[in-house]
Amino acid sequence: MRTTEVRVYPGPVRLLSRAGACVAILALDSCAQGPAPPAAKLWTLFDVDALYAAGAPSTKALAVDDGFPGGVPLGGIVDPPVPPAGPMLVPHTGTADGYLVNYVTTEVWSDYAQVWMQPVYVPITGVVNGVPHKVVDEMGAWHPIFSVGPASGFYSPYWQITYVTVPAGTTSSTFTSAKQILDSGYPLLPTEGQTMPLVPDQTSGGGLAKAGSGWLDGAAISFLDFGSATFTWDAATNVIAEKPIYYFTVTGTDGAPHVLPHMPSVLGTVPPGATPPAATSVGGIARYSAYWRMYTVALPPPPARIFAPPGSAAEADLLALNLSAGAYTDALVADPADYTPFIGRVAANPGDPSTGTPGCFDDPGAIDVACVWLDSQAALEANVDPSTIQATGISVTCPVTTVKTIQVNPL
Repeated sequence: MRTTEVRVYPGPVRLLSRAGACVAILALDSCAQGPAPPAAKLWTLFDVDALYAAGAPSTKALAVDDGFPGGVPLGGIVDPPVPPAGPMLVPHTGTADGYLVNYVTTEVWSDYAQVWMQPVYVPITGVVNGVPHKVVDEMGAWHPIFSVGPASGFYSPYWQITYVTVPAGTTSSTFTSAKQILDSGYPLLPTEGQTMPLVPDQTSGGGLAKAGSGWLDGAAISFLDFGSATFTWDAATNVIAEKPIYYFTVTGTDGAPHVLPHMPSVLGTVPPGATPPAATSVGGIARYSAYWRMYTVALPPPPARIFAPPGSAAEADLLALNLSAGAYTDALVADPADYTPFIGRVAANPGDPSTGTPGCFDDPGAIDVACVWLDSQAALEANVDPSTIQATGISVTCPVTTVKTIQVNPL
């Protein structure tokens, strides 16, 4: 685990300046300070790997005091590595615009107000028919040169591809550091943004990202490429635009909020309260953000209810908290293919079998059209008391890997 300084772009805050002033005032016995702000922390996959190597269990959580019940468990990021295999990213299920999506998590920030895009340098020998001609190795692989490593508090996996026009004959190992690139004086061309987390060697994205190797400060380093059109940034400051990712919480018999393990999160498309534009599409597949602020949403009171049919993981989650999942007798005879994609989602009009109140859960075969699902940012903002939606101090890298079961091509 690494603790970094609280930052304000473009440099770290001098946290000792106030303390130094107090030393001068102590002689007057009048140095009063308020509570210190929380220390900003960043966990990368290297940190997770180190925690596992030190014997941490998969249940060990990060950012436990930042407003998200239970924190972010290591096992929700990668499975414990089993040598000789490396870490394996863990997929999660969510909904975006009402559609099922899957995503993975690669970084966790605690008490960071902002995260910045950084340059990654890609040598090219020219542009042919509008396409940059990258310098590649004998296998045809490119090797980008990263400017900031995971040991820095300024690291992020959000990179601006910056082409460097180099002479013919330059090899993929001619330049191995950002300093060499900048000292060379060769022309630089900043272009699109790309999500490419730096990762420990042998880290697997489960086939959902392109694995590659680049350079950092003269040494080789591995990365996973989740593609372009996965974030936007402020052109003046390079600050990444965060989007909300919502997690429903239920109140257990202990009176505390809990996040159910098998309940889909809801991925937003704009800052809370803004008007959502149409999602960016690349190759016919919607592209969603890879940078999120985590929000909690208290499960609305009845009649809203979780769809947790008998034998489902959602029912098991509720029963583990000694909460009733409700009766769904029709789900026992319906074709599971009709209702499986909706397990764990919240409906605003489910009905109540215990009182005979009819609702959309009466026929699992028709829930796709009969239910008002709280499975999009728009549906949440239209049907949920805004006071029950709370931002946490946690932001995360969560690239979306599939949309409507179709894999997102990193390109």
